[in-house]
Parts: sequence; C-alpha cells; structure tokens
Amino acid sequence: MSDKFDLNHELCKKYPLLYSVSGEMKRWGIAVGDGWYPLLNALSEAIYPEIERMEKEGTTCVCGKEKQIHPIPGQCGDFQARHTTTMQVKSKFKGLRFYVNFAPQWMIDLISKAEYDSMFICEWCGARLKSYTDGDYLEAVPCDICK
Repeated sequence: MSDKFDLNHELCKKYPLLYSVSGEMKRWGIAVGDGWYPLLNALSEAIYPEIERMEKEGTTCVCGKEKQIHPIPGQCGDFQARHTTTMQVKSKFKGLRFYVNFAPQWMIDLISKAEYDSMFICEWCGARLKSYTDGDYLEAVPCDICK
C-alpha cells in the first residue's frame, strides 16, 4: 500500500455501520498492518449487507426483541446495539483478531475463517506466507522481504 493509504479511513468510509468509531475502536482504531486490508475488506464486504439489514429493520439486541429499539442503552440486560459493530480489530497471537459486539453464527464463522487465513498472510505487505510458526507467539510473522 502507498504511504498515504489509511486503513482506518478506508474501511470506516466503505463500511460505516461496521466500523463505527466508539469505545475501543475510537481509542485504537484498526490496529493491523496494511497487508491485511484485502482480507478485512473481503470480510467486511461479506457481512455488511446483513448489518445494513439489521440497521434498516431495527434489530436491536441478542435478547430476541426484534424491531424493538431500546432508547436507553442498558435498558435490556442483553443490550448490544442496533446492529453488529466491531469492538476491536488487532493483531494478536500471530493473526487477526476481529471482535464484534454480537453476530449470528454464520458471521462468526466468516470472522473465524478470516482470522485463520490471516496467519498465512504478511500483515505488512500482504504476501502469502509458507508458515506462521516462527518468531514470538504474540506477534504476526512478517514475510522474508518485510523481516
């Protein structure tokens, strides 16, 4: 990616409901290297139509009260949000960690696949990795060029 590329700005602009800037996202933003942008973009593109549907229909929380909007946060013990939102996006244990407030199982499965796939992609340049077992267990492994 170019020096002027801004991962936070690009993803927040394309998927504003998913990457709303609040809580941890406001504090840290999308805390991964540009090499994972295609992976994050593909994941976001796959789940965003459902998030837009949730917002449009007013799905509010995991308590099952569909189409009921809770005007006061915390009114329902299971209150989350009107739709799935990222809580944190970071690199940890050699891979992507993509935390959301709540999501249906199929969305969680897509997130898990993206997290797994990230372990075979250089976080900095996006090159395909042969293995993710080298180096510190907390940090993503760079490709041979980025080392």
